[in-house]
Amino acid sequence: HSSRLELIEWLTEDNVNGAFGLTSIPDAIYPPGVINRTAVLELIEDRGFTAKRRNRLSYLMEMLSSRIILAPMGYGELSFRIAEGLNMGKPVLMPDIHHVQTLFPFKKDENILYYDPFSKKELMQVFEKNEPELRAIGKKGQQTWREWSSNYDKILEASIIQFIE
Repeated sequence: HSSRLELIEWLTEDNVNGAFGLTSIPDAIYPPGVINRTAVLELIEDRGFTAKRRNRLSYLMEMLSSRIILAPMGYGELSFRIAEGLNMGKPVLMPDIHHVQTLFPFKKDENILYYDPFSKKELMQVFEKNEPELRAIGKKGQQTWREWSSNYDKILEASIIQFIE
């Protein structure tokens, strides 16, 4: 979750408008005795990076009204926010995972937006894209998502069989 905190810092420093923040930090991220979870929560609150929890409908409506859906890393490279954004036809921005083998056919600047998690400059360049380009990426992402997810049974079967044979 440190990558999420850094992402919020970068966006705030460059005055990017949007609804972003951290609602909480799961205990599993900062187990007792390893890192002082309370200190991390205080740091987030002191910087003004906390966000109120909202109900599911409010959350989804906020996503629908967003120009770009941010999908920073969570417990791994992928998160449910990616699927939600793609399904809504919104351009999804996530850390570059071209080196990771995934079942979903991600294609940079075609159906997904990538940024180098170590490059603030690259991140900010994404926000400079024009609206028609962003809409096209969102639409292609939605199309790819719907085609791909309509074949989930075949995808799961093929991905499991490769480990059995």
